[in-house]
Amino acid sequence: MEKAARTRGRRPPSLRRGTVPVKGPGRVFHVAIASSPRELDEARRLDNLVFGPAVGVKVDELSEIGRNGYLLLLRGVEGDLQGQSQMLVRPIGSHPDLASDEVYCYATALRPELIGSGLGRVLAMAQEVCARWHRRRRMTLAVRPENGPSIRMRFALGFRIVGYDPSRYAHAEGPERGGRVIMEKVLDRPGRSHETWQLVKALESGTATLVRSRELLEQVAQDRRMLAIPTHYIPEVHYHSYDPVVRELVAALCRYPYEGIGWLRPEEHHLPFPDGDIHLLVFQPRTQEPPATIKAETQRQEA
Repeated sequence: MEKAARTRGRRPPSLRRGTVPVKGPGRVFHVAIASSPRELDEARRLDNLVFGPAVGVKVDELSEIGRNGYLLLLRGVEGDLQGQSQMLVRPIGSHPDLASDEVYCYATALRPELIGSGLGRVLAMAQEVCARWHRRRRMTLAVRPENGPSIRMRFALGFRIVGYDPSRYAHAEGPERGGRVIMEKVLDRPGRSHETWQLVKALESGTATLVRSRELLEQVAQDRRMLAIPTHYIPEVHYHSYDPVVRELVAALCRYPYEGIGWLRPEEHHLPFPDGDIHLLVFQPRTQEPPATIKAETQRQEA
């Protein structure tokens, strides 16, 4: 039925009814597609609560996203808004470089007390349902390199870190803090996330090298060896945290043919760091060239 509807250029029945069904923790979630001004304002307030008014989305921008993509809303059993996510299937003024085979996952915001509940994954899976219905080949997004929960969740869904844009939010946060890593999932290519034990084994065996300086990173990258970058992760402030060393290393590494594949917590890697609660961002040599749009952006930033 849904296939027939798609061939006629119409949305599948669930999307036409304004919901995206997704299997989540313990049940099926019916993620709503926002359409009314009240829903746009609800989403804006939650976005500003999570990201702050300087970075949070504005109502007119949400309206443009809704006309050229989807604004997805996840509600609790009593109707309260627990999370929202935005995605583009066509370019807009603030994101004009969307390729014809690409959807862009604009932003996802959960109420702070619900981080780690699995609801962010539900919204990400709803984005993929919409992307596949539009027959797009790639999903991309931009995220802080310090945002461990989001990066780890996207890794588990088959995304990879494929670039770094140092000026993505420089207009709102300044040239130092405005950088974001670029993540991508290719939908028409079988993808496989790396299991935690595989990453830990690579560290224990010496297959992956722990890198904490630019000099060592360049040496390891030239040898095309797997590597891990330590990062401080502070759960309470990760949406606003800033680790200049990690950003410098990730930006340098993304100039090489590397991709990010995993995020390890301290209780997983068990490495004795003297300076606190250290997580590891794991990279491996890339086996394929990055998409033209991401490659061009990286080259532009280097120029």
